[in-house]
Amino acid sequence: SGIAYDRDEHTAGISAAGIAARLQDGQIVAISVPAPTNRFRAHESAIVDALRSAAGELS
Repeated sequence: SGIAYDRDEHTAGISAAGIAARLQDGQIVAISVPAPTNRFRAHESAIVDALRSAAGELS
């Protein structure tokens, strides 16, 4: 899927999703969105869509 997830693994109560993107100059960067786990679950689909959109704009 291209998305990496952290569900309460690093810090209890915090989840995150991230994606890698290649900039136009070839640099590779990462974008992540952390949130309290209860909010993350409720908005996971929108978060993933926003990450994919942002990565696409950077490419």
